[in-house]
Amino acid sequence: MPAPAGARQMRSWSVQRDRSSASDSLAGPKCKSDRAGAAFVWMLIVDGTPAALFIDVMTGYAVAVKLAGLAFAGLLVGADVAGPLAGTAVVVRNVATAATPPAAAVRLRVDGAVHRHDVIATAAKSAVGVKLADGTLFSIGANARVSIDDFVFDPDRNASRMTINVIKGAFRFISGKPTHAYPGQAAIVTPAGTIGIRGTVVTGVVGPEALSFYRSADPVLGQQDQPDDSATLIILSDTGGEGGGIDFTANGTVTPLRSVGQALYFPRRGSPPRPPFMVGPALRGQIERGAEPRNFSRNQGAPPPVTAPGGQNNRNPPGNNGPGGRNGAPGSGPGGGPAGAPPPQSPRPR
Repeated sequence: MPAPAGARQMRSWSVQRDRSSASDSLAGPKCKSDRAGAAFVWMLIVDGTPAALFIDVMTGYAVAVKLAGLAFAGLLVGADVAGPLAGTAVVVRNVATAATPPAAAVRLRVDGAVHRHDVIATAAKSAVGVKLADGTLFSIGANARVSIDDFVFDPDRNASRMTINVIKGAFRFISGKPTHAYPGQAAIVTPAGTIGIRGTVVTGVVGPEALSFYRSADPVLGQQDQPDDSATLIILSDTGGEGGGIDFTANGTVTPLRSVGQALYFPRRGSPPRPPFMVGPALRGQIERGAEPRNFSRNQGAPPPVTAPGGQNNRNPPGNNGPGGRNGAPGSGPGGGPAGAPPPQSPRPR
């Protein structure tokens, strides 16, 4: 957004509306809006006095606020400074929070804004589904945490670039059309390595629950490992058409996954993966459902979690390294997972 006439842009500060305590230190009104988003801030002079000009990027509402002394510096320190708008929360089940560090986490609501550099977290029995500006969908299940490390969308070229960092929990990522046209521009970072997206749907779990699911798919090899917070399970849920798939890079080695249901498991950070294996439909569907709010992907016109005939897991699916196993794992599915989720916070603006 260009600076208005008479204003000198100091920096593209993107201040989260109604989360700032700026009005406490300013002699003037606060930028108001009933929707979540951001406001750009410029430094200008009003009648010889330094002032801040807030322009709401959603509504165009503007207000110039005179500053006294070092109030502007106090504003920038005390404000909740968010990155550029990346997307919105489409579905929120129970408790989810978001914040741009170092700001405190606030409650994320339906239609609430999600910004680049935001950290999004869920509590127990909770989940959130996000739609990014390029049409990409991603979701997380209970007791999960992700950060949007990077997101850039060029609507003129219909191209996007993004990096999503999965810190813990179950997640599902459905790439939008721009990432189909420009493969390699979307990446998911996990403790075990980086997933390069090629127009696909990928599901994963980070943390001790990843081992529980791996033991369900391969009880023999799974018994050799111990639970670890950095354990990572990655499943290719949908290829997105011919040539689709994912490339997992870890420790300098690239492992491609090109078949639906194909999976990788890393026991811990820095360890080599177990050989690629197949996850049967029932177990895969259970993991996928636990990684998103109910009907999130289906309602967005994306491939939904898989269902198996009769609800039974396929035993010995082609390419599986183990003999199959029980259908399910402790703490899985919506509302599953261990305790220790973030407490409810103040409402995030809408």
